[in-house]
Amino acid sequence: TIMLEQFGLSEKRNSRARELSGGMKRRVQIAKALVHDPKIVILDEPTAGVDIELRHMLWNYLRQINVKGKTILLTTHYIEEAEQLCETVSIINDGNIIVTDSPDNLTQSHGMSGLEITLTSEVTDLKLNPWTFNIIDGKIHVNIDHPEKEMAKVINQISEQGSGIENVRIYRSSLEDVFMKLTGKSLQVESDIIETKEDLLNV
Repeated sequence: TIMLEQFGLSEKRNSRARELSGGMKRRVQIAKALVHDPKIVILDEPTAGVDIELRHMLWNYLRQINVKGKTILLTTHYIEEAEQLCETVSIINDGNIIVTDSPDNLTQSHGMSGLEITLTSEVTDLKLNPWTFNIIDGKIHVNIDHPEKEMAKVINQISEQGSGIENVRIYRSSLEDVFMKLTGKSLQVESDIIETKEDLLNV
């Protein structure tokens, strides 16, 4: 009963599996895999091809059982899923694990962070010591490991050189940026292929 309620299957409790829609069949499959309360949960692409409602239902359930001490190992092509659920992430390329760390450490070690600054007027010969920067589409991109801590110093230097500041935005590489940097591949194509396969299986 708990699993039926957890995955929105209560109204279908007396239905035959073959009478269910593809999405409902997927819910039944996931509930069956978890109903015996395993100590270790291993999930291979658990939310590939499912609707957003079920995806978030499963995420919430996995968070709940993880807090209670369950060990969860999952594979996914959805970067958001890894960011939302995983304390430790391994990036695999051509069957080989190329890096393992927490999502935060991966983005800090292999990504970029900094400040994107829009000025009220152009500044010639701008200098920002000791930071490096680029000007892209009229905006200054300053590369800084800890932008929150250094923001005031950067703003002061720009102001001292005679320019007003219209807007400041902190930017950071995402886990997907790190994946693409380390593997040279995009996740979008592979995700689309997986969803297509799931749709065919659910017809």
